Amino acid sequence: VASSLNSLGLVATFQGDYAAGKEYFVRFLAISEKLEPDSRAVTIGLMNLGNVAKEEGDFTAAQDYHLRTLALQEKLFPNSDEMAGTLHNLGTVTYELGDLAKAKEFFARALTIQEKLAPEEAGVALSLDALGQVAVEQGELTEAGRYLQRAVTIQEKVAPDGLDFAAFLNDLGILAFRQQNFAQAQTYHLRALDIQEKVGPQSPWLATTLDHVGSVARAQRNWTAAKEYYRRALEIDEKALGPNHPDIARSLSGLA
Repeated sequence: VASSLNSLGLVATFQGDYAAGKEYFVRFLAISEKLEPDSRAVTIGLMNLGNVAKEEGDFTAAQDYHLRTLALQEKLFPNSDEMAGTLHNLGTVTYELGDLAKAKEFFARALTIQEKLAPEEAGVALSLDALGQVAVEQGELTEAGRYLQRAVTIQEKVAPDGLDFAAFLNDLGILAFRQQNFAQAQTYHLRALDIQEKVGPQSPWLATTLDHVGSVARAQRNWTAAKEYYRRALEIDEKALGPNHPDIARSLSGLA
């Protein structure tokens, strides 16, 4: 029964029905805690509830679930890949709560574990990219560049045609833009755009990259190119999200 409840919760959350997913996970967790309070099943239930809370935007609840998960993992299987995943989750929700120093600490702990287990795998790249984003927000742009470049180097070996690689290239582009290196920013964003167009030519993340390229073109005073990129982004967003979605304003502001 417990296993089926967890599976139903995963299906519901995948379909975007977070309320139903939460209900299944709560029942799964209750059964698991009765059977064996200190077990991997309990960590799975807590983790899934934390992920649902994050998707619902309740970052405080998500942080609480993930902290409970971490405490149990530290007893059951410390320094494991699962524990690294929980530390990364905690870094993400703590970042959303605005505590950059604590988020950096969680991401760094995750990275330490991941580098010992599999130093050239995607998990390491993900943590490096997260640390880079934190460093950007803290204004530590040189440090951010080191993290982001390492993430791109690893991910290019792991999956050079994947969306994570495109996302990491975009993060490098955003950093270059912040440093007013517009030619370099354009190079990174266009590489990301090329990957995304092949994977999903009408996806919202493609629209975001088009907005980035448009912003670079505008900074370079290439008004014609900027307008075209913003127009394409707007077209994709309107199809994917509807004409009244808040994200539409992003592309409209570029066209104004």
